[in-house]
Amino acid sequence: MGMNGPSTYGELRMYILKDLKYYTGNPFIAFVRRYFFEPGFRFTFWLRTTRMLHLKGKKGVNFLLFTFSWWRLKHWGHKYSFDISFQA
Repeated sequence: MGMNGPSTYGELRMYILKDLKYYTGNPFIAFVRRYFFEPGFRFTFWLRTTRMLHLKGKKGVNFLLFTFSWWRLKHWGHKYSFDISFQA
């Protein structure tokens, strides 16, 4: 786990579970609930995912995943007026 955020899918999962624990206690069911009903958690999920994919490099499948996650991050950021760069 680097200073720049998660660099592997395992680290990303750990970050998301820590965020989820911040919002609630139960992992999977809480993830689904919080993803659909908590704008802050949803934005944080896409922020961390976009950051991790950006650090992994934009080649092959990662490029498609990065583009999709960046698009979702921009969508939720615009909808809820959050303005945090994934590069921060």
